[in-house]
Amino acid sequence: MQHHWQILIGAILFTAACGTSSPDVPLAQEASRRQPGDRIDSVHSMAEYERRFRSGLVEPTRLEGGRTSREDLARAILRSIEAHDTAALAGLMVTPAEFSWLVYPSHRYREEPYALDPSHFWLQLQAGSAKGSGRMLERYGGDRISLTSLRCEREETTSGTNVILWAPCIATIVRNDRTEEGRYFGAIVERDGRFKLLSAGNDM
Repeated sequence: MQHHWQILIGAILFTAACGTSSPDVPLAQEASRRQPGDRIDSVHSMAEYERRFRSGLVEPTRLEGGRTSREDLARAILRSIEAHDTAALAGLMVTPAEFSWLVYPSHRYREEPYALDPSHFWLQLQAGSAKGSGRMLERYGGDRISLTSLRCEREETTSGTNVILWAPCIATIVRNDRTEEGRYFGAIVERDGRFKLLSAGNDM
């Protein structure tokens, strides 16, 4: 039991530190549940919500780190789980600054009728990632895992021509000599040929 809580606490700490995440359902599916009129509290303008979220962050011009393909990113994610390496997993995920300047501005959740302020959206992403990464570390950490194939669908939740979200992603893996298939992580962000994980939410 103590080991179980150590895993979950570690997952929460690393997502809070590097800021990652995603709800347990694909973002497009979640967006479809929102109806016109489900507005955020409009005491402030969206620009003001963004300014507040960005306070203290340095504006990035590109995604840093990550990988150059979805498959390479998936392999790196699985290796970090296999090795119980939460620092490596955190390094594969979108940071708060990258989310704020490179992902959120072109996302459907920024505009009516789905408008969701960046702080609220980010908290949802963090909660999903903490839960999903905790499950993966508990169930798969220490196992021998290799990627056989990866199938991803393109999300229709972004309008930016240089930002693409891929979700759901279904991976076929070999785990301890046994073939399995599932959604082991959430949305992948692609920008200018660089891929990072927006969400560690999964179906575990």
